Amino acid sequence: MPRSYDRKRTLPPPSNHRVTLKQAATLTRNYRESIPAADKTGFFHAQAVRDLLKQPGVVGVRYYHGLDSKGCYHLVLVGVDKEGRDIVESKRNRPRDGAKAITQESAAKGALAIGTGSAVILDNHYPCPPWCPPPGPLNA
Repeated sequence: MPRSYDRKRTLPPPSNHRVTLKQAATLTRNYRESIPAADKTGFFHAQAVRDLLKQPGVVGVRYYHGLDSKGCYHLVLVGVDKEGRDIVESKRNRPRDGAKAITQESAAKGALAIGTGSAVILDNHYPCPPWCPPPGPLNA
């Protein structure tokens, strides 16, 4: 699967995104060994992920890596529409006349910004440490 962005396409081709347990274990081990001080993993409650996925127009999820003012790692999840745009404002709060409220900043970044309500964007995962899973193949 190509890793570069193809401007002729709005989304990458469909994929089931599955890897084997062995592949996943290798990836997570490589990360832990290369960045020993980083968060090892994170946890999101299922309902938060369902809320993100059930927003109107969501066809996928994009993640962003982030750092807070203390240098702590964050994983930000945002819904993506069929045009490949981040859904950063809720379609549910669209003005009655159908007018689109697009901010200059979000339009410049190609983000979907319809209406005035906030979309579901996730962060505030529970990091490991201290919220670590029991020992298993992905964290051994």
